[in-house]
Amino acid sequence: MGLALSLQCTMRYRWKKTKNWRKVGKRTILVFTGLFSAAVAALVAVSIQDLRPNSQDTSAFYLQNIYQLLADPNRTNFSIPPALANPPPFSPPSYAVWVHSLWFLSLAISLSCGLCGAGMGSNGILRTTLAYL
Repeated sequence: MGLALSLQCTMRYRWKKTKNWRKVGKRTILVFTGLFSAAVAALVAVSIQDLRPNSQDTSAFYLQNIYQLLADPNRTNFSIPPALANPPPFSPPSYAVWVHSLWFLSLAISLSCGLCGAGMGSNGILRTTLAYL
């Protein structure tokens, strides 16, 4: 008897929750999609610096070469150095590429789900589908 009563109360509670969830309209879906997309875009904008070469690294490389030329006590002629060195080529770390790939994938999925959900909600397909749940 206690188990049946507990099950009945749980089912009523679940039904109320799903009934409220079914009332989600396309505006709500679009708002949550927009908020999530804005948050992802802000995080991508902050962390995109890992994918670009840092200009300070290039400056530090050239300053180090200049210092080595000027600090050499055996060098008396300060004309053009024998070999001009180029900074090492930039390649982003693999973790940054993976993280940004996942960020952009989540952004694309959230936008497409939001647009599909809003489209289905306006046509009543979403409401009909949720009625069977």
